[in-house]
Amino acid sequence: MASDRPPIRRPLSSDDCSDCFRHVSDPEWQEFKRAKEGEQIGDEEVLKGFGLFETSVESAAQPPRCPKSCLVCSGQYRTLHSQANIHTLRYEKAFSDADAANQISNSLKAIRANFAAIRQLIQQYGDTFVRRWSKKSAAKRYKLLISVMPQVYKRGSDGLSLGKISCSNLADCRGTLLLPWLNIEYLSQDPHSLFALLHARTTNSLSSWALFDQYQLAGSFSQGALSVAYNPHCVAMDGGDDSAYGVLVPWDVEKAHRREIIGFPMAQLICDAQELLSSNLKSIVEMVLENGLEEATQGNGNWIRLIGSDFRADSDSSSFQRRPMAFTSPPSLCLDKMLETFRSRHASAMDEAELLQTDPAFAKDLLSTAERSIVHKTVSNPYATDTRHERFDCMLTSFFSLDRAVIAFGLPYSHR
Repeated sequence: MASDRPPIRRPLSSDDCSDCFRHVSDPEWQEFKRAKEGEQIGDEEVLKGFGLFETSVESAAQPPRCPKSCLVCSGQYRTLHSQANIHTLRYEKAFSDADAANQISNSLKAIRANFAAIRQLIQQYGDTFVRRWSKKSAAKRYKLLISVMPQVYKRGSDGLSLGKISCSNLADCRGTLLLPWLNIEYLSQDPHSLFALLHARTTNSLSSWALFDQYQLAGSFSQGALSVAYNPHCVAMDGGDDSAYGVLVPWDVEKAHRREIIGFPMAQLICDAQELLSSNLKSIVEMVLENGLEEATQGNGNWIRLIGSDFRADSDSSSFQRRPMAFTSPPSLCLDKMLETFRSRHASAMDEAELLQTDPAFAKDLLSTAERSIVHKTVSNPYATDTRHERFDCMLTSFFSLDRAVIAFGLPYSHR
């Protein structure tokens, strides 16, 4: 039976560099990118797979054998179809196996050296660091952080609109996009947030943060806002104690889809993000401890007590707000916690659905809050290209999927 759908056509594009992110939100480009492998678009056939466009690289590995529609693989490699038609989605360079291994190895050496230096300073002068950072005013903390991390978002509400930048100045935005969850305002207003971040990153393995970092980079990777290099290998990212973390391995469908291994293009971004964060944190600690260290009292008793209080200013405070995940412990697979999350979200959805139908004040307040959100401003404009849009979309989709899973499995639930 013939399809009634009109044939897909390649959208017209401008040679102007300022138009390089039109593919992110333009409906025609969205449909074009979703074209099936082998489908005819004009005189051309949609390319298959995840190889390297118009060039080759010497490697003992093969690219993923999944179709271009695979959500996992397309989040770790660029499809041939996208590379052929969207120049911002082409790889910046291709590495041989030896060069790719060196790139990852050098990044990991720098990351581990930075975190080791932080741990040593905190162990020796943890109390001095806590006292000096806490005594600074919010304005002075802000000034110091800006001097170390000028590219980081200034406020949590900030977002980088791809519609306002061109591919010629993307390099200037790289530091911002590598750490999209970090902002100066949060770190400067609450002095304990920096302590929590330092503890979270220096006491947990690099592999335990890999999937969190990948999630934060997913939108910029798929949009082409972050330049990446190519090698067909994957990188082991589930190393437990980090012994195997960063080793180049061939693509394997089961391991890749379990995210035990991650394609080199995305894995390199993860390492770049972790290296940038470790360097920034090391610089902050060194600047705080820069002067008068010879006369400073050694010891970290107060630091240890802060760890015990979960880095709360007042351990007995009932008004303490839970910190964002990046400032606590890395996400982990725990079926009991997942089940608890299913039940909690389902119960919350049931409560909201009931209140929306029975409480006009609640409905008005919820709609008013939604209209002020970044999600509403982005979705309401079909041509908006906020780099956070895709991450919000993934987040909302996951929430709805959890609720559907609860209903599908008939799990019991209880109100929070």
